[in-house]
Amino acid sequence: MSLRLVALLPLVLALTATTACSEKESDDPAGEGEGEGEGEGEGEGEGEGEGEGEGETDDGSADPDGDGLTNDEEAALGTDPNNADTDGDGLDDAAETDAGSDPTNPYSWPGEGVWPDMSADAPAGTGYDYGDIMGNLTGGDQYDGEVQLHQFYGEVILIDFSAGWCGPCQDVAEESEAMWQDRRDDGFVIVHAMIDDWRGAGSAPLSFREEWAEEYGLTFPVIGEGDIYSHLEGLYYSGLFENAIPFMMIVDREMVIDSAYTGGGTESSIASRVDTLLEE
Repeated sequence: MSLRLVALLPLVLALTATTACSEKESDDPAGEGEGEGEGEGEGEGEGEGEGEGEGETDDGSADPDGDGLTNDEEAALGTDPNNADTDGDGLDDAAETDAGSDPTNPYSWPGEGVWPDMSADAPAGTGYDYGDIMGNLTGGDQYDGEVQLHQFYGEVILIDFSAGWCGPCQDVAEESEAMWQDRRDDGFVIVHAMIDDWRGAGSAPLSFREEWAEEYGLTFPVIGEGDIYSHLEGLYYSGLFENAIPFMMIVDREMVIDSAYTGGGTESSIASRVDTLLEE
């Protein structure tokens, strides 16, 4: 079941105001000076360089990468002492360790507003149809921080466009956290892109995002406002968004739009497709 919006998009801009339920990156002549200079320079340079390098590597209390972890601590954790961000998720090893997440796993991050950031490697969006690279949808999260879709480049992403007043959206939200927790270590994340609040005010402010996340126990990003509507408009004109919610779409590890689903009751199909993409 889905909720269909009464006013079709011109288009998506009108969506916030009119919604209702239905299935909706000098020469030396002797040559002696020259010989002595070379000999001394090479000997001193090599000796000093080797001594410094070995000492720093062997010093268990040193922190060559400046991430706040000593060599001894890095050895115990299995992290790279010469790389502050071993797993490349945009978070320093010490920050992850302090927060209880795994600094060797790019799919493990603290949460509570501390998300990974692989956006520097993400390609630019190309469109809104199947096979296109999804644009960098942006919004504020439930922790009052900004989240960009491309931060999660390298993961399989389920974007769920929902509204607080939408019954089927609420039903889907009830199962979302479990779906994410079961697959997050394999590189899966869900992003709830909220287009409206509980009462149909036409926006999803911080207070509502906090309430939505608390109501359904959601610890993945719940975003609102930002440029959500402009992306939804693009999806409408491409034909993927049929002006009904919940509208869910799967984006693969390369940010390519893989599939789209409208309405509740599609969770098993979504889970199956996500599992297939995670295995590729």
